[in-house]
Amino acid sequence: MNDIEVLCDKCAVGGVECVLDALDLREQIEALAVACSARAKLAETHGNPESAERLMAAVHYLNYLSIPYD
Repeated sequence: MNDIEVLCDKCAVGGVECVLDALDLREQIEALAVACSARAKLAETHGNPESAERLMAAVHYLNYLSIPYD
């Protein structure tokens, strides 16, 4: 399991605020958003809607964070 997968697991359990301190690069934020989106789809198909909902909320917030502020 790589670092992004570990962070994704933490998002599934406690939400995105659990991992924000570990993220510092836009690439990491975008990679975590992609991983959380894929994991949300799996959670939904495996009957875990609560986890899927937390993961999709994390995806939305992470996508917001990845927008440049130029």
